[in-house]
Amino acid sequence: MGKWPVFVTAPRISLQALNRVLLLLLDYDLNEYHTDPLKHDWILLTSDQLPPFEIDPEMDIYDLPDSVKAKQLRVTPLPLTGPEVFTSTNNAFASWSPSRVRGFVDAPFTKERFRAHGISPRDYIVIDQHGLETSTALLCRTYQGLEFSGDFEEIPPGDDETGVRVRMPYEAMNGMMANLSIGHMAFEAWVDLDRGLQDEGSWRWQSFAPQGLDRAEYVGARNAEGTRLRREMTLKWREAGLV
Repeated sequence: MGKWPVFVTAPRISLQALNRVLLLLLDYDLNEYHTDPLKHDWILLTSDQLPPFEIDPEMDIYDLPDSVKAKQLRVTPLPLTGPEVFTSTNNAFASWSPSRVRGFVDAPFTKERFRAHGISPRDYIVIDQHGLETSTALLCRTYQGLEFSGDFEEIPPGDDETGVRVRMPYEAMNGMMANLSIGHMAFEAWVDLDRGLQDEGSWRWQSFAPQGLDRAEYVGARNAEGTRLRREMTLKWREAGLV
């Protein structure tokens, strides 16, 4: 499982607003293996020029020597402390369309750099202007140049033939990304196929519950504890002037 890339395509977003979004993307489902929501697996990309270095094509990217890991981009430490505003002057992806982001992710140059830095070449998050207005983001999957594993066989592609995306609440993003990254569930398990493809070229999200459990009760129980933890962290960040 690689680091998940996050792109901000909103033309302008304040530090506080972006921190609020990132706070909601964190995993609050704590257990014996995961005891801190701030320990996450994603990386906020603001430059389309990733630092270059090469690794042996035969290397197992999940078992790299420390000398190679030391050169890799790290997950984004939270909360962000600067800059005060993200615009095209400090965010290369500001005002990009979802299709343009997908084209960047699909580019051979990007895939090579993603592999070297341990970044997922398949699943990524787009925080766009529409999402800021609706508390949602786009979870995207590309299959350009990747082996087809059978996932999303039932989902027709969106605005092209190289990827699929779903618009969903910030709070639900981590759970879906985690399940997709380990191949535990297919993409279509989280998509409302009955509603069809939306005008913007994305699918509508639907919450998931394990077989035999009521969807509303399952989601409500998980959200209760997560809401408490999220509220505590929000207060800490607010006291520091970061949200």
